Amino acid sequence: MMIVRLTEKDNEKLMEYLYEESEINLFIIGDIENYGYDESIIKIWADVNDSNEIKGVLLRYKEFYIVYSKGEFDVEGFVSIMEKSQYKAISGKKEVMLKIRDLIDHDNFREMYFSKVTKDTYNDEDNNLAEKLTLDDIDDMFKLREGIEEFTVSYNRDEIIKEIKDDFRKQYIVKIDGNVVSTASAIAENSKSAMIVGVCTDKNYRKKGYGSMCVRALCKELLEKDKTLCLFYDNPKAGRVYKNIGFEDIDKWCMM
Repeated sequence: MMIVRLTEKDNEKLMEYLYEESEINLFIIGDIENYGYDESIIKIWADVNDSNEIKGVLLRYKEFYIVYSKGEFDVEGFVSIMEKSQYKAISGKKEVMLKIRDLIDHDNFREMYFSKVTKDTYNDEDNNLAEKLTLDDIDDMFKLREGIEEFTVSYNRDEIIKEIKDDFRKQYIVKIDGNVVSTASAIAENSKSAMIVGVCTDKNYRKKGYGSMCVRALCKELLEKDKTLCLFYDNPKAGRVYKNIGFEDIDKWCMM
């Protein structure tokens, strides 16, 4: 087997490989659809056998790596590529990540459920208070995020604003008495799916279903475009909420 850098001429073969698990590969598919093969922020490698069949894929987007394979692949070869650069995180489905976990120094290994919802499983609900985020609500939305202790995910404010303006990020909020108390976003949208992230609610307004309203609003908008919605969770309570909406666990996703 041999690791090669992929270019536009490899796109058809790569997509055929990735589409067999299109939800799991939504980040890779989305990055390629949005940025192609020539942008400096993205690089894609594949492990190919003597018959030129793809056995594994490694994608670098900015400072993040995603590893994917359906079975055996050149683990040491991918690790060698990653170790030659600075990065913030490596992620992929559990089966793949377990093969590289002991070969790379890391501070933690986080395991999450990977779930999806489709038109066939989605449970709609009336009385949804969620509304599309506007630029007028940006400051209040960031204030909400920054005031939640559990919400430790780092973010770039300017990048998020640009994503919203460019429609790369779809975001809904619930406002009570003029204040943003809950929000959820959809990112990495591609021709088949999108990922829901950043679901959070002010601690004084929890257990009222506001987070679910934001998630449902995203589902309604994107399911109407025949796209699958995916998300990660590791909290069983959150899992029950998502399953009530119609999400079903399909795999485990790991990050280190």
